Amino acid sequence: MFSATIQYFLIAFGTLVSLYRLRDLLRSPRQPAKWALWCGILSLTLAMTCGPNITSFLPPDANFAIQHIFILGSFLAVEVFFWLSISERGHDWRSGRWHISVLVALTIAMLLAFAVSVVLEKPDFLHLDYQHQPWALATVLLYNGGLAVAMVAIALLARRWSRIADKPWLRRGLSTLTIACWFTMVYAAHHATFVVLPALEIQPPYSTDIEIVPIALGVILGLAGVTMPAWGPRLSALRQWTRYRRSARRLEPLWAAFCAAYPDIRLPVTPPSWDAEFLLHRRVIEIWDGRSRIRHLLDPDVARRAFETGDRHGLRGDELAASVEAALWHDALQRRHHQDTASHTGHALAAPATGNNLAAAVTFLEHVAHHFAQHPTPAVDSRARVRRHDAMVEDGGHV
Repeated sequence: MFSATIQYFLIAFGTLVSLYRLRDLLRSPRQPAKWALWCGILSLTLAMTCGPNITSFLPPDANFAIQHIFILGSFLAVEVFFWLSISERGHDWRSGRWHISVLVALTIAMLLAFAVSVVLEKPDFLHLDYQHQPWALATVLLYNGGLAVAMVAIALLARRWSRIADKPWLRRGLSTLTIACWFTMVYAAHHATFVVLPALEIQPPYSTDIEIVPIALGVILGLAGVTMPAWGPRLSALRQWTRYRRSARRLEPLWAAFCAAYPDIRLPVTPPSWDAEFLLHRRVIEIWDGRSRIRHLLDPDVARRAFETGDRHGLRGDELAASVEAALWHDALQRRHHQDTASHTGHALAAPATGNNLAAAVTFLEHVAHHFAQHPTPAVDSRARVRRHDAMVEDGGHV
């Protein structure tokens, strides 16, 4: 029951991956290397559908032959993918032809041994007697040999190209494919052991059921590895979007406080919900615009006291500067709220240096927002005032 569940899961996973890759290929079909890779994924998925759990309507010998042809064919297609990719980049791929030639030769030899076994031995391929059916034994050993040759070749190729790949997700995908190949090699060694030992009248020391583990790991990691360059960048984009949204949320109390005091600093175009980077840029621009509006209200005495307090608490560098800015901004916004407009232009405080990129500015403002939130809450909730301003603008009113 457990092995059947794993088989159905692998089939579903392989089908999804095949359809995902086919969609990309149909958009740009003139890519022979990627077509070879897709054929390998499809062939491996079809191989997993062969077995007594699904294709019970086929004779066991037909199931055996079809499944093993599909498996070796899938690995042959992956090797062709590598060599086509190499030739497309101007590299000489002839040095690797022997890998493909050996795999093809072993596949042909396996089919010949299978045909002889069916004619002469008429074995039950669900319960092979390796001790008395030498052609069936040869069939399985040739299959294991082809599997081992393919896995070594693909692992070496994937490992070699992962070291020089210039794209992070391509490098990760090739490394994952390498690991998948070694899990499959574990299965090949296990399978060969359970073929040779019974033929020598030796009882294997462990159950054959454990082979489902390296098979499942090899298939899942292999399919994930060959498709990782396609879906990996989308995952990175989603992670970056999440980071932008989280940073915008952290800056929101600070931004809302400035917008409540100076509603006109809000830019007219509302960022779309999907464009988190644009939203974060807006937050940063509007906060610094708000800071320029309160520049004449920044009190040097507040800055000095905030510096001394932060220094006593062990704050240094940007963290100390952020603490001072938070105290200055909070004091200035409070005075703005209470209509205290006494100017300190004679002692204007310059804006702190935060770098010339979005990441540096956001990091500094997040520190400021953290310290800003530790000050007493203003008498009027700034976010409520922003919401009232938005409602008035939507109704055509004036602020």
